Amino acid sequence: TTPPSPDLQVTALLTYPEQQELVAMNTKTKKREIKARGETIDGGKLIAVHPLGGVVRMPGDVFFLYPLGQKFDKRVELDTREEADVPAAIARWNRQ
Repeated sequence: TTPPSPDLQVTALLTYPEQQELVAMNTKTKKREIKARGETIDGGKLIAVHPLGGVVRMPGDVFFLYPLGQKFDKRVELDTREEADVPAAIARWNRQ
């Protein structure tokens, strides 16, 4: 997997009827970046926005949660390789 960007921080998660977006702030440039579902993040694809963060599928079906309020380098590898199990994997991580 591609190393996470150390300068980006998840600042908002937006859900619309037809779209989901992850909003990130570049802590060096202070510029906002908006990533829509389906766009690339750190070499993977943003597949969903969950209330706790953005979910990115990396090559090889490795799933990461980019927690709200955290920098990208604090992303969490989820303990599943199945997209259908991602919500349960996030719940397990949240109980830790």
